[in-house]
This record gives sequence, C-alpha cells and structure tokens, in this order.
Amino acid sequence: MYIINADGTGFAPLNSSPLGDYDPDWHPTENKIVFTTLREYNRPQIWLLDLDTNEAKNISNNVVNDFQPAWSPDGSYIVFSSTRLGPTALWVMDADGANQSEFSRSDVKTDVDVAWSPDNQLIFFTQLKPDGTGRPRIFAAPWKNGDPSERGRNEYQVLETTAGMKEADFSPDGFWVVFTSNPEGENHDLYIMRINGTDLQQITTHEALDFDPAWRPTSTPP
Repeated sequence: MYIINADGTGFAPLNSSPLGDYDPDWHPTENKIVFTTLREYNRPQIWLLDLDTNEAKNISNNVVNDFQPAWSPDGSYIVFSSTRLGPTALWVMDADGANQSEFSRSDVKTDVDVAWSPDNQLIFFTQLKPDGTGRPRIFAAPWKNGDPSERGRNEYQVLETTAGMKEADFSPDGFWVVFTSNPEGENHDLYIMRINGTDLQQITTHEALDFDPAWRPTSTPP
C-alpha cells in the first residue's frame, strides 16, 4: 500500500504487507486509513493504519473473512462485509473495532460494495445471490444511530429494474449516486440517479468495461 500526492509526486510506501493490502478508506477528518489485508493467516481482516505513526493494527480480529470497510460520515463507525455467520453480510463496529454487530437483514443473500450516505441516514450496498452470483442489485437500508436494534431493518431495492446494478457511490451533497450497470447484459457503463432511484442517466458509453466509480470529494483529507 502506497500514498501519493494528487500530482503524482511523493510516492511513498506505507505500513504494508507483501501478502496484500486493499480496500483503503481514509478517515473523514483524521489522518487514518482503514483497509483490508491478508497479513495475518492469509485471510482478509480489517486493519487501521495511523498515518502519523505508520502503526497498523487488526481491529476486526476474527477467524473468518472481513473486508471492504467504509467509514461513517463522522468517522465514528466502520461498516464492512463479513462471512462470520456464513453468507457474506454487512457488519458494523466502532472506529476502534469495539461493539461489532450485524447490520444486514438479508437472510442468506450476499451483501458487498458498501456506501454510506453523507447525511448518515442510509447505507447502500450491492446484493447478490447467496453464492455471490446472479444479476446484482443496489439495495439500501436505514442507519439508526440511536437505536442499534433498528439498524438495517426495512432494506429495499433502490431501483426496480432487470438491469444489473452495483458499486454505488454517493455524491458529496448526498443527492446523487453513481454506479455500474449493464442493461444489455454485457457491456458495463456508468450511470447516475437520485438516491430515490429517479432521474436515471447514463454517463459513459465506451465499448470497454467501466466500473468502480467514485465522486470527487469537496475537500481533501489532512
């Protein structure tokens, strides 16, 4: 894992492992990065890197696969995908790894590709069949900060369509979502829509596969 400046300079290694580090997500306000790594027992785990000290530690610390971490907008929580109960489901924990609990209410479905709305109200994710195959759908579930027992309840498909949809990412103002879709069943292009599924617009038409979109932030982390 490396860090570089926006102009391509300052290319420097971080506290990394040759076994593989990926899925980095920078803390909204602090000089920290949460990421997935294979450095312990060659299985995915969620680690936290302090960029001021270059010290990294395991914060999910489980015997199963934990991956794809994402910070809450205020940096208080981390949501991630995990296989700890069998099917890949969404879990949430405090910023230091404490108080880990299941967020998904999807039974045996597979939930991945997490995105947290900037207003801290919703979590979007990609849902697939139990074996991780099939046509992906973008689902949403409410984040109830004050009532953990209500978190994740009443999940719903954001846009009812036969097209595959995945890898959602919120615009900084929280009004739009960009995502990957393949309405024709083959080529993947990028689309945007409002968070309620309206105003669907295609924004790329290249014959190559387009995927993993991300919005430009309104500010740069310290």
